Amino acid sequence: MSSKDLKNNINVEPTITAVTVGAATTTGDPIDVKGYEGVTVELTSGLLSVGTLAIHESDASGSGFAAAAAGDVIGTQLSSLVIDDVITLGYIGEKRYVKAVVVTST
Repeated sequence: MSSKDLKNNINVEPTITAVTVGAATTTGDPIDVKGYEGVTVELTSGLLSVGTLAIHESDASGSGFAAAAAGDVIGTQLSSLVIDDVITLGYIGEKRYVKAVVVTST
């Protein structure tokens, strides 16, 4: 298989289907990255205009999640959201599990 073939070489895992408008923290389901070289987290902001997107990492699926180190993230964590924007962050760290975390405010 060609390394240019992304269709057959990626796995899409929706982990957050809706984010609350207003002051809230929405955390995605843990993603097991074993066997993958990296992860891309994508957020379509829709009507969200004030908030942030971050990647959290852990060695266990159910606990110990903390913000990934800046050197393990491609892109700017904690970016301000813009209405109808698409924000992506890449993860190249060594932890086995990652989660997307969206924090919104009023």
